[in-house]
Amino acid sequence: MIRKLKNKYKKYISELNEEIPDDISVTIDVFTAAEHLLSPDADQYEYESHIDDLHLTLGVMVIFERKSILN
Repeated sequence: MIRKLKNKYKKYISELNEEIPDDISVTIDVFTAAEHLLSPDADQYEYESHIDDLHLTLGVMVIFERKSILN
């Protein structure tokens, strides 16, 4: 699923390639987010007790960055 989504956005970017200046790089980041967040140090019991409340969402960030110029 994540790979398909990333490929979809890569296709969009390639269609816009003529409009993106040469000194701009484009990266695509697909990530998941949970509506109910657990602390990073949550144990297995805490995770399992909230399993029915977790709703994962996919997010996409398209990042346009100016390429560094080395002198």
